[in-house]
Amino acid sequence: MKISNVKLFKYMLVMIISFTGCSSNDVIETDSEDGKETIIGTWTLIQSYSNPTTANGWSDVTDGFEITVTNSNTYISSPFKECTNGAITVYSEEIEFNYRCFNFTAGYESPNGVFKYSYSFIDGLSELRPLNFSCFEGCKSRFTIVE
Repeated sequence: MKISNVKLFKYMLVMIISFTGCSSNDVIETDSEDGKETIIGTWTLIQSYSNPTTANGWSDVTDGFEITVTNSNTYISSPFKECTNGAITVYSEEIEFNYRCFNFTAGYESPNGVFKYSYSFIDGLSELRPLNFSCFEGCKSRFTIVE
């Protein structure tokens, strides 16, 4: 695995399989079966996994929210109207979105305004699973790169 800043996050999150040795302020690039993958770019939520509604538990999402990750370890996102940006920290198998709005919380994360996920890249998608808030039946999100 290589650690470097990259211009495009071409086959991410879906937001994400085996990484080692990244420092907390690096953007990830890794060689995989799908080619090079990174989190830099704009990602759109396309599938969610929870309380299986289909045979495999994944459901398509229409009009999913977007996350744009820059090569300066910041992001812009659209799931919350009250706060849309912050700092991103990437670890070897985890990613942390820290919303930087005074007193912002969605009400279910701990600490407030910080969302931590495990991530992997699967078939050109990035896959995120929450670490600091829970879902009764388990949950994951898949994202595709749009730019």
